[in-house]
Amino acid sequence: MLRNDTEVALHDLLEALTAAAHLYADDAEALGEDPLAGCCRKLALRREQLAAAVAAELRRRDDLPSEPDPDRETLARLGQRLRTLFSRDEREVVVAERLEAESAIERLAQRAAELVAEPASRQLFEEIEHDAEEARLQLSSFAAS
Repeated sequence: MLRNDTEVALHDLLEALTAAAHLYADDAEALGEDPLAGCCRKLALRREQLAAAVAAELRRRDDLPSEPDPDRETLARLGQRLRTLFSRDEREVVVAERLEAESAIERLAQRAAELVAEPASRQLFEEIEHDAEEARLQLSSFAAS
């Protein structure tokens, strides 16, 4: 199936949001009672909600959301978990990796907003962009503590 630039951007954004939701959930589990775990749980839920909104936008455009590659996703999650386990400061690794992922989500949302013409669609991607910025602020507060 051939996709145009907008559809590719939406699929990339959907993939990034879905991966982030899973990684936040894994991080929350690994961190246990740490206050950062609560933040990760909230962000996992929010990323799931935003991924659902992007999937709905794809369906509205008569495109089906891509099915995630379970092997690739498992390897990414395992790699992230191993890096966290072998680090001296688990929180530092989690915060650094999630900050990087949120920056990527923000860039992908900006790209999607640039490519869509419909105001409602643009508003969704601007909301995702703003949400990623807010998540980075929340995560940065844990880096300083």
